[in-house]
Amino acid sequence: MDGMWMPFLRLSRTAAFDLVLLTDDAPAMRIWECTSARPARSAEGIGTFRGVRTIQVNVPRTGTATLRWSARRAVADSAGLLDGRGGRTFLLVTDGLAHGWAAADGLLGRLAHAGPTVLVHLLPPHLRHRITLYTYPAVLEAGGFGAPSDHLGHRPPSGGSDPMRPLPDAGDDSVAVQVLSLKPASLAAWSDLVTDGRGVRRSLPVVPAGTLSKGAPAPGLRASRLPRAAAVPRFSTSPPARRLATQLAAITFDFDLVEQLRRRVMPEPSPDHLAEILMGGLIDWEGGGEGRPEFAEGVREALLATTTRSQLARTVSVVGELPAAGERGVALRAALYDPLRARLPGPEERGWAQ
Repeated sequence: MDGMWMPFLRLSRTAAFDLVLLTDDAPAMRIWECTSARPARSAEGIGTFRGVRTIQVNVPRTGTATLRWSARRAVADSAGLLDGRGGRTFLLVTDGLAHGWAAADGLLGRLAHAGPTVLVHLLPPHLRHRITLYTYPAVLEAGGFGAPSDHLGHRPPSGGSDPMRPLPDAGDDSVAVQVLSLKPASLAAWSDLVTDGRGVRRSLPVVPAGTLSKGAPAPGLRASRLPRAAAVPRFSTSPPARRLATQLAAITFDFDLVEQLRRRVMPEPSPDHLAEILMGGLIDWEGGGEGRPEFAEGVREALLATTTRSQLARTVSVVGELPAAGERGVALRAALYDPLRARLPGPEERGWAQ
């Protein structure tokens, strides 16, 4: 060897995209707090993306969707999220139960034109047919590395579409936004569509942005034409969800308290079962004008009538030990043991008084 130094080049892996994680901040999303936080933790931990930004999305009953930075709670401009270089990927995490998803049509469309966009759906597939964000099975064809979602080709699966709800035609100005679960196979299929070349095909559900205004809100989040107490016998859910509903009827409908009670008395139900209750037509989302969710008039009594005194006593006893119940929970448990001398909540505390 002549002792000369020769240059040697080695390929270096670099992250190609920034991730913008948009999380629905609807009231019902409180039951998914642990689940909805997983994508951000995973993305920051594995280092696949150049950077991770988190934003809260509000989809009101009327008007347009608004964005807020998660850390500062300041209003964010959707135009500031869009990167003309195509270097951003957008993940929208939601359960689809909010009233105003039709108002988010424009936001979804802009994101899909700006970069790879997916909707991470927290509801299990068997419940999605009852909400505005109805998903359609489809076969997707990649448009190239990092291509925006509007470059994806999509067609019905080989077995054809549901004749009652066919997949909207690609020529109606809609954009097929892929729908993922948090299962590894679902995420891997999306990764293939984003990072592989043209022609790669994968089967994934889609939400056609641009057609959401034709949907209907979830039955549990709109006013029922029937008396709500009459909805209890028709409350069609899984057995764990029905048992959980009778337990929740013993407390005021506060999401922190609901979650603590669920974990104590019925550890096996997942947020899926709470979602079934929220969609069951039993909740008054305006709380009788108080601006917070509560069991509708007559529903609490109808649910409690389906349980036994001993079961109710066990529930009340547990409630007194829950941090979220505070002094009111202690008072409720005291009333169980000495109803004549116990101090009960006042009528202004509607949920506890019931």
